[in-house]
Formats: sequence, C-alpha cells, structure tokens
Amino acid sequence: MPATTVTANPTINVNSSGLITATVNASKSVTPNVNAGYVSIGTAGTITASGSASSQLTTQAATTITPTKSQQTAVAAGRYTTGAITVAAIPAAYIQPTGDISITSNGTNIDVASYATATVAVPTGGGGMNI
Repeated sequence: MPATTVTANPTINVNSSGLITATVNASKSVTPNVNAGYVSIGTAGTITASGSASSQLTTQAATTITPTKSQQTAVAAGRYTTGAITVAAIPAAYIQPTGDISITSNGTNIDVASYATATVAVPTGGGGMNI
C-alpha cells in the first residue's frame, strides 16, 4: 500500500503579550487499495494530525524616551513591544537658537532667546533702549 500523506498548514498567532501559538488540525480518510493476489494488512480509517505549541517572546512595555546628550536604546534587540515607544520633545536646553534679529526701535519685552545673534542699534540723543 502506498504511503498516505496528510498536509497540515498551521495557523500562527501572536497575542498582545508576545505569546506565539502555532496550531494545526488536519485529517484524511484512507481506504486500502488491494490488488488481486495481495492480502490487505491495513484497514480503512482516518489519519488525524492536530496539536499546538506556544513560545513566549521577550517583551518590553511602553516607554517614553526623552532626548539627551547621550545615546539611548529605545527597544533592546530581540524584544517584542507591548505598547507604544514615544519620543518626547527636545528639551529647551538642547535647542540651538538660529537666525538674527536687528532691534532699531525702543520697546519692552523683546524676546531674543530664539535668535543666534541680536543686533541692537542704540539711538543717539538720550532716551536709551529697553530690551
């Protein structure tokens, strides 16, 4: 009697906690085919293949990374994240001012912190300038 093959295609699932489960179910009915002159040693029946296996991934919970002067690892190699990895805004201490401002008139509360250079033209004839 020729060999009987049962093909079982597994379903694979990864849940939100990083648990991988592979499940398989397959069956095939077989009936021995006996040629004249041979005695059947097999019987009719059903071949069944079923089962499942699970494996837990190494996980990492949600985290927020705040930029610093030093390199940081947001997610370690080989880890499954179970939440969002968020990168916070750059702290003000690390923002470099850019651009120029030229102040030529008297005023108050002029914010020059976001400029790389501020040129102040002081008027002559008294009065001064308030910055």
